[in-house]
Amino acid sequence: MEFTSKFISWLFLPLLTPLYALLLLLFLPSDQDFFFNYNCLYTLALPTKYALIYLFTIFGFLAPGISLLVMYRTKMISNIEIDNKSERSIPIIIQLLYCLFLYLFFVFKDPAGQLPTYVYAFPLSGAIVTAIFFLLNRWKKISIHAAGTGIMTGMILAYSMHCIQYSFWIIPFSFIVSGLVMSARVYLHKHTLLEVIIGWLVGFLVTFGIVYLYK
Repeated sequence: MEFTSKFISWLFLPLLTPLYALLLLLFLPSDQDFFFNYNCLYTLALPTKYALIYLFTIFGFLAPGISLLVMYRTKMISNIEIDNKSERSIPIIIQLLYCLFLYLFFVFKDPAGQLPTYVYAFPLSGAIVTAIFFLLNRWKKISIHAAGTGIMTGMILAYSMHCIQYSFWIIPFSFIVSGLVMSARVYLHKHTLLEVIIGWLVGFLVTFGIVYLYK
């Protein structure tokens, strides 16, 4: 059980779960309008999809991941999972800056708003979630793993609610993954039940609200 919990924790790293959500929405069939699918991720041209994957991978996974490794090597943090609450502030701020940079990059590169609104809403929600985590970290060591699955679930659910057709199974899939990750973190004694619930709710509610309402 311990091995399984560790495997789940590494498979669904907080830096990876939002990327999983993006990949699912880009490549699973969906329709948002009978005639015009201008805001649909699935109908984007392949070069545009690959460009989005590249940018989200760089600024959502690789750059933050490398930053964590540098902080670990320079002993700014005790371990990659940042188990020590007092060491979390700087990594959270760095993640906030990467999310904000990605959001502003899309805003300035596409001022006419020709890309689907989700492209802007996703990094913006990530920036707001991390900002909230920075404040909450003064109180409790909220689960970032749970927040990652909450972000994934919020993104998928908000997107699906805009669709007239979509792959329904991804909604229960995202909730099942959330449950597995939260259970794994509690089982490994990395977090309490309250810490994973708060983490998931913050990730889910912020992401769902921004992605669903962003215009």
